[in-house]
Amino acid sequence: MFYRILSALAALGLMLSTAAAEPVLYYNFHHIDSGSRQVVLNRWMVVRKGTIQELGTGSTPESISGKRVDLGGRWALPGLIDGHGHITSGPHKIRMVDGQPLVTIDSVDDITRYNALMALAFGVTTVRNPGGDPGASSRYDEHIATGRWLGPSALHAGAVIQPPPFGGEAFAYPQSRDQWFAEARRQAALGMTYFKLYQSLTEEELALGIEAAHAHGLKAIAHLDRVSWQKALELGIDGLEHALPTSTDLLPETYREAFEQARPRGSQYLHLWFQWVDYNAPPMRQLFETLKSRKVTLNLTLLVNHMVAYSRDMDQVIDADAISYLHPKTWEASAGFLRMGGMTWTPEDFETARATLPKVGELARRLFEAGQPLLIGTDGNGGGPLMAIEMQLHVDAGIPLMDVLDLATRRSAETLGLPNIGEIAPGKEADVLFVDADPRKGLAALRQPYAVLNNGRWLLHADLVQQARELLAGQQSLAAASAAR
Repeated sequence: MFYRILSALAALGLMLSTAAAEPVLYYNFHHIDSGSRQVVLNRWMVVRKGTIQELGTGSTPESISGKRVDLGGRWALPGLIDGHGHITSGPHKIRMVDGQPLVTIDSVDDITRYNALMALAFGVTTVRNPGGDPGASSRYDEHIATGRWLGPSALHAGAVIQPPPFGGEAFAYPQSRDQWFAEARRQAALGMTYFKLYQSLTEEELALGIEAAHAHGLKAIAHLDRVSWQKALELGIDGLEHALPTSTDLLPETYREAFEQARPRGSQYLHLWFQWVDYNAPPMRQLFETLKSRKVTLNLTLLVNHMVAYSRDMDQVIDADAISYLHPKTWEASAGFLRMGGMTWTPEDFETARATLPKVGELARRLFEAGQPLLIGTDGNGGGPLMAIEMQLHVDAGIPLMDVLDLATRRSAETLGLPNIGEIAPGKEADVLFVDADPRKGLAALRQPYAVLNNGRWLLHADLVQQARELLAGQQSLAAASAAR
């Protein structure tokens, strides 16, 4: 109770300080408006109480007596939205319990704080977190709301619904109808937005999960494998995760038996699916038509497909500079988890997997051209440098660069039902990313941020990175001291 009283007082203080804030004038920047496909030069913007009050070009208004910030001709775009960022997740762990393997992804508050700082440092101001410990996600929202932590706003799914060997606070597996509904009720009470259903569930369990989610005001999203996207759409799923629609019944009948025989050998079946799928065959044509009519949200995380194909050479996908900004514990655990999945792969398997990546890109391009609502998500810990890499993979897939910028900002805001963000416009929340180079000439510009406005708060990239580094150094010092005792 005392903790909640302190939190309420902190929130009140934050609101009062925000309400008393003087307007700030930001000027001399170039506004990239991806929605109109235009760039407006020499912009100025007035921000007050976390909101964009005025927007103009040319000479700045003399009536603004508050602080003035000269952006020096830098480029501005709306804050980025990571559509699949596990911001509250810690490292993967595998251990034996009672002779059985147990896979956990426990949350660690100091790691979450690091993730949040690095997300903001690279201009990610909103994160859709599709699964994790709901208690940790609820704490995250409270810390962000009270100003105790710096980080993106977040929409969360709670514990992922998945059978063993997955367990811990980040996973749940209800065993009866009452338990399914109780779990959905628990997650809703903790402020979750989504109910995440995972790949090992049966069709009957998927249907029950969708029903339980909707009964408690949650959106049902799923990472599926054996149950097809087509069946999930018929059951009423609200969102689908990853470019992995790898169910047998979406393949031409010629390949279905061989595909099922390949499954037990390991994760090689994932690239075999893309090798054998025919996007013009009846099963996929029907899927595309159903997706078009239902307009469910898709988040493809193309980075996942590339990391699987390069699990023994991940520096081919994520370079050392990008890795240097990731929390070492979560990166080492994730990379190790992926490498373990490829342990049974032969050199020929890797060669085939890499050869199928253009068909993964083709799937993304076809969905985009069909007008399918797409999010851009990293499957990392909340954007950071991975966001620019994921966006580039969408460009490489054949989606125009300005459209990719739009998908990562305005269109994601529309898809997520967040009308106050996604654009630099009067009345919108002041979430703005400033970069040194023109991102129209290359998305590498997003890996060289200058500063970010987060709900009207001015934050320099260098300062955010330094805070994250200092936090990490403190964690490592404590760990070393504990090990020495």
